[in-house]
Amino acid sequence: MLTRRFYATYRDTKYRNPNGTMTMAAIRARQPYALRNALLGLGMLSFAVGTYMWAYQSFTPDDFSDVPVPPLSEEELARLRKEYGLDKK
Repeated sequence: MLTRRFYATYRDTKYRNPNGTMTMAAIRARQPYALRNALLGLGMLSFAVGTYMWAYQSFTPDDFSDVPVPPLSEEELARLRKEYGLDKK
């Protein structure tokens, strides 16, 4: 079975203690990459947050208060209210 073989390999590795924690050799082996991985993670996080903020700013509804709206006649307004079910009852 694949899972049995995986766990046997995971358990028998020389970089992990029998209880699953990292050995000092594993910590020393990972140490040169810690700063590089942290900077890469920070860069990826800032890219994701920047993309999210740009999309949020770009796609928020605009304020159309400066766009002139032509006035509607009373007949047109009554027809629209009836069409959309906004009649005063």
